[in-house]
Amino acid sequence: MTDFKRNIKFLAFAITLFLFSCLNVYAGSATLSLNGSGEVAIGKNITITLSANNIKESGDGIEGTGGKISFDTEYLELVSVQSKIKFGVEYFPQSKKYSGMALSPSNYVTSSFTDILTITFKAKKVGSTNVKISDSEMSSSNGVLSTNNPSKTITITPPPSSNANLSSLSVSNASINFNKDTTNYSVKVGSDVTSINVSATAEDSGAKISGTGSKSLNYGDNKINVVVTAPSGDKKTYTITVTREDNRSKNNNLSSIKLSTGTLSPSFSSGRTTYNVSVPFEVSSINVTATAEDNKAKVSISGGSSLKAGKVTNVTIKVTAENGSVKTYIVKVTRGKDPNAAEEKNSNNNLASLNLGQDITLNPKFNKNTTSYEVEVPYKIKNLEIEAIAEDEAFAKVDIIGADNL
Repeated sequence: MTDFKRNIKFLAFAITLFLFSCLNVYAGSATLSLNGSGEVAIGKNITITLSANNIKESGDGIEGTGGKISFDTEYLELVSVQSKIKFGVEYFPQSKKYSGMALSPSNYVTSSFTDILTITFKAKKVGSTNVKISDSEMSSSNGVLSTNNPSKTITITPPPSSNANLSSLSVSNASINFNKDTTNYSVKVGSDVTSINVSATAEDSGAKISGTGSKSLNYGDNKINVVVTAPSGDKKTYTITVTREDNRSKNNNLSSIKLSTGTLSPSFSSGRTTYNVSVPFEVSSINVTATAEDNKAKVSISGGSSLKAGKVTNVTIKVTAENGSVKTYIVKVTRGKDPNAAEEKNSNNNLASLNLGQDITLNPKFNKNTTSYEVEVPYKIKNLEIEAIAEDEAFAKVDIIGADNL
């Protein structure tokens, strides 16, 4: 809306109020209030809401409102004024006045409570100041409503502390040479220490600390983060790396592998992890046992119960040391062929390549799954030189028929 239209709208509303007030026509009452937080840190925004409640009027509803927003510019900077009422309100920065009027009865306000404006300020100076509404007016279709001029005290506080330092940091079962500016620490504990307690104190009493208390420890390195959150929201993280000694055995070697039938090839050695064994066709399963060098290690064996004729079956032996490290041994068992079974034959009858000499090009381009092609040759060519190679060169046979006497 242009300034001209805004001024016309404001003028119409002002004239309406003037006429009603001259005639002493009062059509009810309403109570105005400024609501919202009364405290804000310097440099931050604060929003308060102008509301009307206990609206009592004898007409068809509220059709207009207006007034002036007063505040100390030394303490507050106006950021925005937003209309909340149904028929809309305009704010005029130079006069610090606001006004609004319904253009049709459909926009009248008929409830006993309504928000009129939200007003946002930025805090500029520490101290206490007031926001006031003066010259407040509300009108209904039957006349002017009697209203009050509310005010609200705003307390502006210094900025919240950004101090996210610790004043102390300690752990049980170990010592830390603490300095508030040092954020990384390392300590070592024995293998029998399964947990550690972390304690910390913040320099600023308003800061919050997380990450303290009892912490379970795994073997090896354990990172513990202690996070300090200052009242301003700034964060600082102190990290403690607790190394728990791991004296568990790492030995995941076997001392022997034994077979129910057959012989390992090559012979067993704890450092060798792959072996071969051949058994006759009559052997359909094999039992493999293994012993670990360390009695604290665990051994698990899988495979060998169903050997396939003429095939290789893997028997897998896993050795898990006390510290959890795993070593795998493989026994490759080859069972003899079934003497009564017919020899298996390869069914691969694909070509690997198909080429014609004399610079003749296949159409389409060769693909092993395409079986029909077209070529054009000069009149003088009577025979085609065709080179066709089978994918299964060992057993497949290729015959070329019809390439002569074109």
